[in-house]
Amino acid sequence: MRTTKAVSGVHPITTSIVGWTIGLMNLLLLLSALPAVAQVQFSYTATNGAITITGCWGAIGSVSIPSTIDGLPVISVGSGTFEFGVFQNCTSLTSVTIPNTVTSIGYDAFLNCTSLASVTIGDAVTNIGYGAFDGCTSLATVTIPGSVASIGDSAFADCFSLASVYFEGNAPSVGSDVFVADDMAAVYYLPGTTGWGPTFGGLAAFSWSPPLQMAYTAANGAITITGYTGPGGAVAIPGTINGLPVTSIGDYAFWGCARLTSVTIPSSVTNIGDYAFNRCAGLTVVAIPRSVTSIGQWAFAYCTGLASVYFLGGLPSLGLGVFDFDPAALYSLPEATGATTFAAFSVQGNGFGLTITGAADGAVLIEACTNLANPTWSALGTTVLIGGSSYFSDPEWTKYPCRFYRLRAP
Repeated sequence: MRTTKAVSGVHPITTSIVGWTIGLMNLLLLLSALPAVAQVQFSYTATNGAITITGCWGAIGSVSIPSTIDGLPVISVGSGTFEFGVFQNCTSLTSVTIPNTVTSIGYDAFLNCTSLASVTIGDAVTNIGYGAFDGCTSLATVTIPGSVASIGDSAFADCFSLASVYFEGNAPSVGSDVFVADDMAAVYYLPGTTGWGPTFGGLAAFSWSPPLQMAYTAANGAITITGYTGPGGAVAIPGTINGLPVTSIGDYAFWGCARLTSVTIPSSVTNIGDYAFNRCAGLTVVAIPRSVTSIGQWAFAYCTGLASVYFLGGLPSLGLGVFDFDPAALYSLPEATGATTFAAFSVQGNGFGLTITGAADGAVLIEACTNLANPTWSALGTTVLIGGSSYFSDPEWTKYPCRFYRLRAP
């Protein structure tokens, strides 16, 4: 027997059930008695002892779909009635949690929910219907549980903000245009899962390690870090993953990670890609190991909090604008005085200065240039490290929009 009822309440969903036969006045009285918070109303069908959500209306906001209604499990967020998705065109929906009882997300279920920024999909869902999240332009990341076996046509199409799609199981079957127009997005999958290639659904696909909170690719016996999924703070890049050396930090790997405060780069790394740490505004210090031979263009540009860059070997090949729009950096050249020498930059009076420390009574030549990509170094002077330190001031620093310094033996 097929029955239809409506449930009305506040988020989280109450247990009050209101049938279609209830009087309009009683319904109004019930709603007026509810607290002044976002109200969510569902319509649904009950078939064979299970519930399918067929409609939703009211002041939406953040919604948790109930796991049971009237004692029956909710197993589907259906495609709604009259060919409309349950939440279709619901621009006030900001987040949704789909419970572990749900096995199917119907076609167009969340079509054009332009404010939807967060989706939690329960681990019983096996099918995501076509157009289910089409046009969800605020959705930036989504995790697909391992239970999902199929994703329909255009399920995540036109999600212009989508950057990361994380899969927790084997590759599901996918329809056409699943991620069409999602130009910023990439797919990440767990090591040991199957069905993956260099692309999936038209997007670049990368192995993803939740314990490391990093995505990577393996090729020619070496690892390239391709993305970072952690919260930021102090991050240590491992020297090996699955027994293979980490030799490269790929293009855009940490791009825009504003909460990154420091990063430890292992001595196995030889290359830092284009824009690798671009716009990491919270990054304050970084040490470039001797093994690094090249740094791509704009790799550390717009790191507006960067105060210290230590080169632990010779200066690598540098692309265009590597440190543009950053504060002063620190350099180290081990050959400067026969021992490692560091220069700490500061402003004293009207001059830009370097406090240099190293071997006692050693001599250091200070040079400057205005372009690290194609440097022409000019000698500014020589100083002697009396007692192991010396202060050098550059009174002409204000004449240049950007100036870089290096130290070496005279």
